[in-house]
This record gives sequence, C-alpha cells and structure tokens, in this order.
Amino acid sequence: GPRKSLAVITIGGMLNAVSMNYLFDEIQKLTENKVARVVLQWQEGAPAPDTQVMYWLYEIARQRGMGGDLNT
Repeated sequence: GPRKSLAVITIGGMLNAVSMNYLFDEIQKLTENKVARVVLQWQEGAPAPDTQVMYWLYEIARQRGMGGDLNT
C-alpha cells in the first residue's frame, strides 16, 4: 500500500489457538514497522476459522482500531 502502510497476510491452513500466537507476533511486528492496516485472506481450500477464532480476530481489530496493544 501507499508508504507501506498496508499488509496482506494469506492463511493457507487451519487458524486455531496455537497458530493465532504466530499471527499475533506477525501483526505486532508489522505495527512496529508502522503498518496501519492488515488484511487477512484465506487461500482457496483453506478451512474457515471457527467462531472463537473469529471472535479473537474481531477483538484484535477492535483493540488496534482504538489504539490498543495486542498484548493487552
């Protein structure tokens, strides 16, 4: 994106409680590098996230939108 403020992360496998930690780490690194927006996309054939994972993703987006830290 403009001024490298947008990142796209492609998920090709199952996103669960364990893999969410890796996703959090990647998003945190991106925000430390001044990336303002992150788009998550799933590869064709990748399993859809379950309700709990979708809730976590929603909460991350909400906290970041309010200027919060992922570690809170």
